[in-house]
This record gives sequence, C-alpha cells and structure tokens, in this order.
Amino acid sequence: MKMKKKTTYIITFLVMLVLSISILLALVFNVIDIRKPKELPQSQIVDENDDSNEKVNNVNKKKYQNLYNENKEINSDYIGHIIFDSGIIDLPVVQGLSNDDYLRTDWKTMKSDKEGSIFLDERSTFNDQNLIIYGHYVYPSYDPSRTHMFTPLELLLEEENYADNSTLILALNGEIRHYQIVAVYYCELDPETDYTTTSEDMEYYLSDFSDEYFDIYKNAVKAAQRYETGIDFTNDDKFLTLQTCVYKHDELREIVLCKEIEIEYY
Repeated sequence: MKMKKKTTYIITFLVMLVLSISILLALVFNVIDIRKPKELPQSQIVDENDDSNEKVNNVNKKKYQNLYNENKEINSDYIGHIIFDSGIIDLPVVQGLSNDDYLRTDWKTMKSDKEGSIFLDERSTFNDQNLIIYGHYVYPSYDPSRTHMFTPLELLLEEENYADNSTLILALNGEIRHYQIVAVYYCELDPETDYTTTSEDMEYYLSDFSDEYFDIYKNAVKAAQRYETGIDFTNDDKFLTLQTCVYKHDELREIVLCKEIEIEYY
C-alpha cells in the first residue's frame, strides 16, 4: 500500500514538473516572439503614399477645399478643378452666363487671351446627367510647348496612351467626382454654331439623354470611337464630356466621354 502511494506521488510530481517546464518554455518563447518584430501580411501593410489611405484622402480633401475657397475669391465664376490622375491636366474650371464669356478670356485677369479658360457649358447644372466642359487645343505656333489647356487630350487619340490617362476627377465645393473615360472620338462640327454637330446621332452636348436617344447616341459613339476601351456605359450612368479642337481640322472636335464612378463628399 505504501509502495503504491509512493508511486502515485512520484507520477504526480513528474506530471507537475513537465507542466511547469512547458509553461516556462511557453513564456520564454512568447517573450522572444514579442520582442521580435512581426511581419504583417502584405494585405495589411498600409502604403503611406496610397491615396486610398484615409489620412491621405483627408489631406487631399482639405487641399481641394482650400483651392476652391482661394479661387472663388479671385473669380466667383470659378466652380472647381479638373485633374487627371496621371497629371496631364490640372486646371481650374469656370462657368459664365454665356459660353462666349471665357472662350478667349483668362479667368484670373479677365483679360483677352487666345487660350481662353476651361469652362463648363452655360446650361450645365451639377444635377445634370451630362456635364460638358470645353477647352482650347493650343497650336504650336502660339505655344511651342503645347501643354496648356486641353491640348494633352490629344494623347488620348492613341490607344497606347489610354491606360495611363483613363481616370480623372472634378474637384468641386465639398465633393470630388471621380470619372473613367469610356470613349474618345471625333465629331464633325456645325460651322454655323461652332459647337453643335452636323450629326443628329452624336449630340454630345445634351444635358440629359432620353432612353430612346441614348441608344442612338451610344451606337454612334461606338461606331466613331478611336478604339475600344472595354468600359461599358448605359443611360443609368452620369457623364462628363470634354471637348477640344483637332489639330489642322477646324471642321472636327475631339470628344472625350467619361462616366462617373464615385462621388466623395466632405
């Protein structure tokens, strides 16, 4: 009986010893693990330069709001900035009572200027389905650098330049509208109006599209587009249409059709 009891004590002691050693080892390795820097999974690493980072977004929003406030003080016709993510265009946008107001007028000085200003169509409101913005193509004889106004839209005539320049924003008062380019095409101009088209199927300057006309317009755009972007668009979308001249073709206009993909409010 005493031998069995002694054996039980020994077994119990050994079990307790093993448990103690296990706990001690666990604590030691845990301390080592705590002191060792942990590598985060790639999906959890936050890139401080990533615009999706909320902190960076907040900085950008403050920048855009400050930009709006400053430019609004300069000219009450200022409505926001059009900015391509690639940086090819970063320009103020104004809206006059007439489309002629800023056609050949600098928005800051209000002096005559061949380059004019980037301007929103006189009829456009921010609730419209389609916003239309005009800007000059600057000829090399006037500006050898040809980087001003809407001249860089010329790049989008070639498919090889689409991927790098396909997204843009319109930074307005309290909101940022994000757009994706869906089509780039030429449109023949009506010489009597200087901005409408001779084609009844391609009225890109409409503020809103009826269901019936939108199908006609979409088919005409698809037939005329310089290349297939792979981005579909429907009459449920909202649009931003950019218009500029075409080098050595006064009878044509380059049209860049963009669809709204997101609005950020702040």
